[in-house]
Amino acid sequence: EQRVAIDVLFVVDNSLSMAAEQAKVQEAAADLVPWVWEDDNVRHDTHIGVITTDMEDEDQEGRLHLVNQIRFAGADMTSEQAVEWLGQAVAVGTNGSAQERAREAIQAALMADLVENDGFLQDDAHLMLIVVSDEDDASETPSTDEFIEMLDQLKGDAGYSIHAIVYPEVPDCPDGDVGLAHLELVELTLGTTLDVCSPTYGPYLDAEGQNVVNGSLEDRFPLSAVPQGAVITVEEVLPNGDTVIRADYDYANQSHTVILEDTIKPGGKLRVTYHRVP
Repeated sequence: EQRVAIDVLFVVDNSLSMAAEQAKVQEAAADLVPWVWEDDNVRHDTHIGVITTDMEDEDQEGRLHLVNQIRFAGADMTSEQAVEWLGQAVAVGTNGSAQERAREAIQAALMADLVENDGFLQDDAHLMLIVVSDEDDASETPSTDEFIEMLDQLKGDAGYSIHAIVYPEVPDCPDGDVGLAHLELVELTLGTTLDVCSPTYGPYLDAEGQNVVNGSLEDRFPLSAVPQGAVITVEEVLPNGDTVIRADYDYANQSHTVILEDTIKPGGKLRVTYHRVP
């Protein structure tokens, strides 16, 4: 079965200069959420949470931001409810530490066994990290290499990507600093960057939501047994139960894997008929 599983974690700077930037993320919630939430009424396995860059306030330190007694948007919400929740959750305030420590906060959120974060991470979900800050990362630990190694071990084949809404060059708008450490992580994980000075974040998050879903779709389907001879038929079973014969595939003999040229949509299934080795 084709499914999409994504954990989206916003890492939002809550220092004094971030009111306008948080407001732009609020406005853009409706651009991101529909892509990662469902496709043709087929619900994705998506979680969305928000943490801050503040590692001095003991109520934060990587803890998911609580809104209406909810720590993260999940399966019990409609897309519209998730948009509303995220719009409130990214408004984390501007009373946080002026030492923005994003890597430390992410490490704490994912690795510190915080009770408040129970259930957020899904083992087989792609992790999408979105950092929003007008300053560089002040984290001393973990180092960049240690941080990447942590994510490699944590996510394995499910994968991860880091995206940053930061200053990509000498800032044109006031009270900011180039996010060099963030940009390095973006480059290492093949993520994307948006200038934090941009008047709106909607088109960027719209595109990245679509990209992360498309990147999560499987086009390789290993067979559950070793076939004897050739594959007989490859069929796509649509969510409504209809079937379509697929001729646009290759078959990898060594790995016993069917590889589609154009993958199937979420909620659909691939049915492969063959004689298996006794």
